[in-house]
Formats: sequence, C-alpha cells, structure tokens
Amino acid sequence: MAKRTRAKKSEQANLATRDEVAAMAKRIGLKLTRKQLDNLYLAVPYMAAMSARLRRPRPWEDDAAGIFTFPREVLK
Repeated sequence: MAKRTRAKKSEQANLATRDEVAAMAKRIGLKLTRKQLDNLYLAVPYMAAMSARLRRPRPWEDDAAGIFTFPREVLK
C-alpha cells in the first residue's frame, strides 16, 4: 500500500518538472534508480517552497557562514 501511495504522489509532479529534474540529475552525473528518482520528484515541491521562503536573492558566491549574523539579544 505504501508503494502505491508513493507512486501516486510522485506522479503529481508535472512531466516538465520531472523531465527537468531527471536532466539535472543526469547532467551532474547521478545514476539513480527508478525508486530514487521517484523520491527526488517527491521532494521537488518542498524544495520549491523552501527556496520561495528565502528572504532575498543572494549571489552564488555567498557562503551561508559568511552572511549569517546572530540577533543582538543573543550576543549579549
């Protein structure tokens, strides 16, 4: 039953997104099984939601450790 539910959820990602994700994985040299690809497709909506919550666009060169600052009340 769990496999059937997982398969239905992975089919919810539209075909263009699935093709794009598969192409990206292939381009960076990942050799994924069908199950691994299905899991990757399931993660796409969550990754999109997380990236939408970023406060502002940052250049690729910015390292998280270099741009993070503690709130002033924590430093006291």
